[in-house]
Amino acid sequence: LKQAGMGQCIAKLCDIQATVPLGPRFGGTGAALHDPCAIAWLIRPDLFTPRDCAVSVDLGPGPCRGRTVIDRWNRSGRPHNATVLQTLQADDFFVLLSERLARLP
Repeated sequence: LKQAGMGQCIAKLCDIQATVPLGPRFGGTGAALHDPCAIAWLIRPDLFTPRDCAVSVDLGPGPCRGRTVIDRWNRSGRPHNATVLQTLQADDFFVLLSERLARLP
């Protein structure tokens, strides 16, 4: 992202990202970018592979409270109530992100 430009917004983003712990899920090489992905889907939905699923949120007491439960394989038999984005064309996503960030001051 540093190569996208020299603006203050990119500099701050890079500063913030430098403080985010690298996730073991990504082999210690990065972290999830949920918010930019949400905006990218609005701009370029073709970058994602969607799947309709039944989704619920655990509202009960205990350590799972707030956990999102996605029934990808229709085991519950509940009707689909959400579109889940399963895959992302990562290279194209980072091109889009870099292009848009480069426009900012």
